[in-house]
Amino acid sequence: MTKRDDEEFAKETFSRFLSGSESSSPIWTEGAEPPDYELTWKGTCYAVEVTQVMESFELGPRPLSYEGMSRSLHALTKRIEARAIAEGILNGAYGLAFEPIPNLGQREAELTGAVIRVLQTRPGIDRNSWTPVLFGTDGPLVEIMKLTDAGAALCEIIGGGGPKWGGQIVQETSSLISGALGSKAERLKTVTGNHVLLLIDAYHYAPGEIWEAVIAGAAPLRARFHTIARVHGNYECQILWSVEPTWQAAA
Repeated sequence: MTKRDDEEFAKETFSRFLSGSESSSPIWTEGAEPPDYELTWKGTCYAVEVTQVMESFELGPRPLSYEGMSRSLHALTKRIEARAIAEGILNGAYGLAFEPIPNLGQREAELTGAVIRVLQTRPGIDRNSWTPVLFGTDGPLVEIMKLTDAGAALCEIIGGGGPKWGGQIVQETSSLISGALGSKAERLKTVTGNHVLLLIDAYHYAPGEIWEAVIAGAAPLRARFHTIARVHGNYECQILWSVEPTWQAAA
């Protein structure tokens, strides 16, 4: 079975961590699904599972991952851009800031029409300030801002115009990681041996200290794994928990 790019990234990152300054390399074989991989290192076998830690957004009848949501909004933005160019009203580059939109597909016509009407207004959209385009019950779902006078383009900005606040990051990180631990522990419950969980950080908001704190506070779930690691960035590996003291010390 062909592995996904993210699984291969996690595998390579953990291989680099294990090898370090040593001349030997870990041996990987495809797992029986579960696990994703079987790893042999210094005579010991490990069952390795890989999963991405990422946000999900309610854009329809089922939640979408950040990746899926990003693709959907990018495609929608390009359709609106094409119509605006065809009508000759896209004069400059604009950003569209999206909050999660329930039932996005059902509201595409409404959203497209709202953006077109705003682009048709004179004297036009303000520079350096957001103009609401589509409203939800708690405020704007979509806002637009002119970025430059040059060109003719629309680009999507996901998550709205403002940054996440600290408490939200901690809460979301805890929920996402705990969910990943629970689902992977359940998936591996019939697999014997040492279980290693590689968590790909596709959330990006939380620093390593928050990840460590979440794992430290999840003792019952944590105890079901030999090792839990965060893989991220340029093949960086952060050991969050391990019964192997040398792995913990090397992180």
